[in-house]
Amino acid sequence: MRINYKEFAEGYSKSGLSRKAYGDQRGMSSSMVSYYLKRSRESESSVFKELEILPPRGKSKIIKIITSDGIQIEIPL
Repeated sequence: MRINYKEFAEGYSKSGLSRKAYGDQRGMSSSMVSYYLKRSRESESSVFKELEILPPRGKSKIIKIITSDGIQIEIPL
């Protein structure tokens, strides 16, 4: 089972419970709740998966940015 850390953190935040109480409610330890919350913060900070500068096409160069969601952005230079 894959955990969506962002959804987990949102659920925790909306619950208003302590980490221990939220963990007890979900059948997990408070340290596991802390771990999931830490992972949610880490996943938010990793916006870009890859940054690639392609060889010139004609006279122009392109910066290609691929986000962690797979969205591709091409910026001509």
